[in-house]
Amino acid sequence: MMHKKLVFIIMIAIFLLLIPTQTLAVDFTITNSEIDVHLQENGEIHVEEHFTYTFEDDFNGMTRELFPAINTTIHDFTAFEQNNQLNVELKDGQYYIYREGKENETVTFTLSYSIHHALKVYEDLATFAWSFHDSNNNTDFANYIISIYPPGEPKEVYTYGTDTLFNQEQIHQNGVVSYHLNELRAGDDGSVYLAMDADLFSDAPMTAHATIKDSFLADQQEVIVAVEKAEQRKEQYAFIGKLLIPLMTVLAAGLIIRAVLIKKRNIAAMKYQYAKTEDHPKKIISIPAAIFYTNYGQLPPEAISAALLDLVRQGYVKEEERGHFTLQTKDGMNKHEQTFTYWLFNTIGQGDSFSVKDMDKYAKNKKNRETYMNQYHSWINAVKMETKEANLVDSQKMTRIFSLILMLINVPFLFFFPLNGLIAEFVFTLILALFFLLFSCFYSTKTLLGEEVIYEWQAFQKSFNQTPQQDWTQWDPDKLKQAIIYSLGTKNKHFMKDHDKLVESFKNQANVTATNHNVYSHADPLSYLYLGAIISQSTRNSNQAFYITDSGSSSHSSSGSGAGGSGGGNGAF
Repeated sequence: MMHKKLVFIIMIAIFLLLIPTQTLAVDFTITNSEIDVHLQENGEIHVEEHFTYTFEDDFNGMTRELFPAINTTIHDFTAFEQNNQLNVELKDGQYYIYREGKENETVTFTLSYSIHHALKVYEDLATFAWSFHDSNNNTDFANYIISIYPPGEPKEVYTYGTDTLFNQEQIHQNGVVSYHLNELRAGDDGSVYLAMDADLFSDAPMTAHATIKDSFLADQQEVIVAVEKAEQRKEQYAFIGKLLIPLMTVLAAGLIIRAVLIKKRNIAAMKYQYAKTEDHPKKIISIPAAIFYTNYGQLPPEAISAALLDLVRQGYVKEEERGHFTLQTKDGMNKHEQTFTYWLFNTIGQGDSFSVKDMDKYAKNKKNRETYMNQYHSWINAVKMETKEANLVDSQKMTRIFSLILMLINVPFLFFFPLNGLIAEFVFTLILALFFLLFSCFYSTKTLLGEEVIYEWQAFQKSFNQTPQQDWTQWDPDKLKQAIIYSLGTKNKHFMKDHDKLVESFKNQANVTATNHNVYSHADPLSYLYLGAIISQSTRNSNQAFYITDSGSSSHSSSGSGAGGSGGGNGAF
């Protein structure tokens, strides 16, 4: 239990760490975003930002991240609401602007700051590059506008944006450059690149005695070519997706249809071949193996009782008195029966004898846990091995390999689709890839013999369920024993529903018999009801003491992107 609690705590901690800070803070929306950039003759850049927040909770203020580029600095950061100056605190590149308020309040914050050494002056042009919000931003902005104002009217103006801001530029007659987005989503990136007459910045220091125009235009052209190639790639992969996804969907449906047809064919062939079954299932596999195979690979605690009673039925074990058994012989036992008797009689019991009291005493000693579990699982594995060796399942190796190949074909596109912005194609491909992977790992079919085992035991169980309890005595004794053992081991609902009443009834009869005649009729098939109840209770207690489930499993088992510098993002607190 301590391990489970520790795992749970670790998972909660990881979940909380993965939650963006924004979700742990105040809920808000930014309905208007205006960034005015004023280029100064001395090369300084004055920025004034206006953000209109609508808060959904009580709040203490807003945040703004700014990351200067190498050799640039940010100065004189101030914040206002209308004419009221607000308190500001800088922590690790993030400015906290304090302004308390209530939910449903709308506030427009005005931020002002200067950027030094971001303007580069050459002989022909001066350049400026900056990303005001980048992929570090966790906030959506509505009506997002960047306006850049020169100190005078330029003769030459060149500008371009990257990523989200690509092809969004406008150059106005007075040389003002603007970028306008209806929405800037959280995580969107984009840098602004600008070049204009160097003569406008006569008071700014010269960066280099060289021309920059050709290089700037070449960079712009390179961005345009890269975007065009990206669009071409996106179109190509979109076309591939239109072919790949329907084809893979058809193939996935084909695998499912084929699996259904094979199952129907085998069942039909089995019913035709075995149209008239015997009174009880043929000895294809043992009763414990039949319980495991027909019960979805599960062996509940009651299966231990069933396995012991089956040994009694076959004469390998004899019940001397209530809950006390002696081993008669091991000759003729299969592998899992030998493993089972060693576990019960040698490990838990006295070698040639075993009693329910031995099981209870053994379970009280926690030091026996590891041995109990190991031998318990050894028995389960031996039962499982019998079903494998009986050729009841067809692994469908070639079909699974084919499915694995289809999965591998899809894998590269799990990277190509999202890299090219094809999210819907990625989701469908992921679903298909997971289907093919799971199919290749777990798909198998029952053989004709396997279908026969299922069919015969289900028919046998149905016949037993439909037989009134007062008519059980009309059944062949061995047939009735098998029915009781199988019903107990599979925890058959119909059988278990009246099980307690039947046990109590038999217990009273047995007490009377024992009192009057000093005889306990172990040959009576109905005695298996009482024996099964006694042993099952003991095995359930043992499994609980050793933390074993019904199936036999154990419980143990940052800096901003962009060319010049970056405003990471906005938030609130």
